[in-house]
Amino acid sequence: MNNPNDDRPMPTPFELSKLAIMAGEWTNNIIKTHNEIEKVDPNHTSRSAFDEMIDQAVELAMAVWQKSTTAIQTKRGADQQLKELLNGIFTMPNDEWRERIKDFQGYKGEIALALSRKKFPTEAVKKVLFPDKNNSRETRDKLVMALPKFAVVHKVTDGDGKPPTASRIRVMEDDLRAPEINACAARYFYEVRQIQIASSRRHGKP
Repeated sequence: MNNPNDDRPMPTPFELSKLAIMAGEWTNNIIKTHNEIEKVDPNHTSRSAFDEMIDQAVELAMAVWQKSTTAIQTKRGADQQLKELLNGIFTMPNDEWRERIKDFQGYKGEIALALSRKKFPTEAVKKVLFPDKNNSRETRDKLVMALPKFAVVHKVTDGDGKPPTASRIRVMEDDLRAPEINACAARYFYEVRQIQIASSRRHGKP
């Protein structure tokens, strides 16, 4: 399996197909060479050129096999990692979430795409962020709408490591007013809320 610290992308299907084509070309050359040897040397007393081509073809075939195996293993590992991230949107501690993203074996864009596609009812997300059943819907809405401002004051970075800007805050507020919210925004608000809880505890607030 690929080294998690290795930033080189795993082989794409196109790259593997090129290797397969090359292997096919070598096979054709071997057959052609074999036929030529049969004509001039039916007893196969001279096989150096033929043997060399076989060695090269075997080496290339092994490269195709190794890259294919590595790609499959890496893809399976990345799929499992992504599944665990999606399952941990509202449970995984902030530090662990960042570490898991850092160690992700696939393309980082896969995480952003998966998070942007997964949707949650906004009301359900608000209840996860502020689960106190004594809060009225109006109170919970006020608490949730205060999160973007808290994120600015405390410079809570997003997935790209950037603190929120004024324009980004407006987008976040719009996200919280929509009937559905994508997992990327939901996770960000979860992280902001965890930081808010930790800050309150440090200052002796409930």
